[in-house]
Amino acid sequence: MANEILFGFVMMCMAVILKILSVWDIMITVKQLGPSDCQSYRAIRLESLRIHPDWFAADYEKERLKSVLFFEEQLRFATDSGKAVFGAFNHDALIGICAVAFILEGQAELLQVYVKDEFRGHGILNRLICLAKGYVKAQGGRLLSLEVHSSNQIAIRGYRRAGFSVRITDDVDHNDSLFMDMRLSC
Repeated sequence: MANEILFGFVMMCMAVILKILSVWDIMITVKQLGPSDCQSYRAIRLESLRIHPDWFAADYEKERLKSVLFFEEQLRFATDSGKAVFGAFNHDALIGICAVAFILEGQAELLQVYVKDEFRGHGILNRLICLAKGYVKAQGGRLLSLEVHSSNQIAIRGYRRAGFSVRITDDVDHNDSLFMDMRLSC
């Protein structure tokens, strides 16, 4: 019995040590994605839709059928159409994404926001949002908006910490969503 308790304690200590070591091995960089990132972008986008289907408007099965070339073209032509896709990397692995698209004069929407579960809590969402804000401001944007599923409390807390506030709306078509805005100062 004492050996079993000791073994359990040792295993718990090893798990804590491994968690600490994994935190030390995090080296995050963020950048705007380009065509050369298309395979990683496709993989993480599909992962986000597969793991959290309620959090996104897109459908995993439909997106899964799209080729790598489709995703490459999305990244290649994004800036020409007032869009941009950003990624967070741990070393060379893409671990988080977000996109922005201008929807009105001076207003952009934050889309496709996802950070892999094991990398949450390390400020990655904030870094992606800062990059997106900088892009929108550089394009003359004054407002960054987003829609988030009301059950996604993790994201809502992160968006609030990043400076978004809830916008009250009577949009009955999206009653399970929250709309959030962030004013961008000059």
